[in-house]
Amino acid sequence: MNFFTTLLSLFLLTGVSSCQKKSLEGTWNRCNRDGSYVEYIITNEYFVMLLSKSDNIGFFKKQDIEKGMIISDHTKLTEVALIGNPDTLWVYSYSKNQVILRSRINGEIELNKASFTYATIDTLDFAVWKSKIISEFQKRTLFMNCQDIRTESEKEVEVLDVTDDKEEELLLKGVRD
Repeated sequence: MNFFTTLLSLFLLTGVSSCQKKSLEGTWNRCNRDGSYVEYIITNEYFVMLLSKSDNIGFFKKQDIEKGMIISDHTKLTEVALIGNPDTLWVYSYSKNQVILRSRINGEIELNKASFTYATIDTLDFAVWKSKIISEFQKRTLFMNCQDIRTESEKEVEVLDVTDDKEEELLLKGVRD
């Protein structure tokens, strides 16, 4: 009987802990393939993104779903818009120090748990909070060693050759169509 009680307790404990929702709340970061550095702040209400190649903060509303979250534009507090609004981020893999999300728009996003935290988001005095956060972020960006790991072909930017002749042809074609 003691063996079965222990076995049942172990089974229940394992079942309960595996059913608990993993919290993504906190501060996360990553280096992108192009050498840029990104930090993410995830709270119970917001998904915030700071990118080293931009002075703007992506500030999005967040709604938890069973195995991930839905993020959508927060038009009052951000200059950055999602490419596909809203976007769904599914938790593909989770550990204490790393999470891999799958975005409906951007594919796989691997985030690392950051060793620092941000001040609580102040939506009442957002301009002051934003200024402080950007300043802290820019200081950390200087110390990050994110390398551009793209291949030469990935670095090439396709340029559309539009000379005056071709431009006129395009305009005329547009008028005819």
